[in-house]
Amino acid sequence: MEGSWKTGFIRSGPILLEYKMQARAGKPWLLFLHGYGQDYTAFHPVYEVAASDFSFLAVHLPLHGESIIERKGILSKEEWASCLEELLGRLATGPVRAIAFSMGAKFLLAATEKKPALFTELILLAPDGLVMNPWYGLATGTTAGRLLLRIFIRLFPAFRWLISFLAAMRIVRPALKRFAFAELGSSMGRNRVLDVWLLFRKLWPDLNLLSEQCRNKPVRVIVYLGRFDGILPLSRYSKS
Repeated sequence: MEGSWKTGFIRSGPILLEYKMQARAGKPWLLFLHGYGQDYTAFHPVYEVAASDFSFLAVHLPLHGESIIERKGILSKEEWASCLEELLGRLATGPVRAIAFSMGAKFLLAATEKKPALFTELILLAPDGLVMNPWYGLATGTTAGRLLLRIFIRLFPAFRWLISFLAAMRIVRPALKRFAFAELGSSMGRNRVLDVWLLFRKLWPDLNLLSEQCRNKPVRVIVYLGRFDGILPLSRYSKS
């Protein structure tokens, strides 16, 4: 990657957030939020082409890298937005452009809903947070669903046959089957999926409020969707 990265930490409410940065005098800031199971290196191609024009700030989402939540309980949109506000204030970035991939887009939209003045432009790549996957909604939206989710994930090795059967019947998309087999194959992976799905379930943005916020404080939003995305297919967005 172009240039050397400095690592920093900021504590805000229950969050201890790790971030990476490259500051260039006089260059505007680009904020990066990666997807599930990734880190700041996920944006390597962007760093290479944008290094001469921007300063970079890449955060590791909670439960990724060295970023943690220091108390039990669900993370709120207010807590997350305040954490980003404190970080941008510490670095004196002013309003920033932000690029987010997959789950990172949900975090970015949640922060924008609560603190729209922090941003001038959002670039969302295959974003989570715009259309809820029905399986996610079923698993996290009710007490019964969350109980079943805990049982299923903790006992996943015994349920591999069920995922294969549902995929063969085309009830579950092949991409979801691959995700389940890759991420739930180890105890550590199962614990992280369970924590991410349950602790971040309140971060889903209110799209009506978000739209109003972006009009009142103009924030440009650009969305890139994958035609062959098997987790959140293009057809799901087209119908929304």
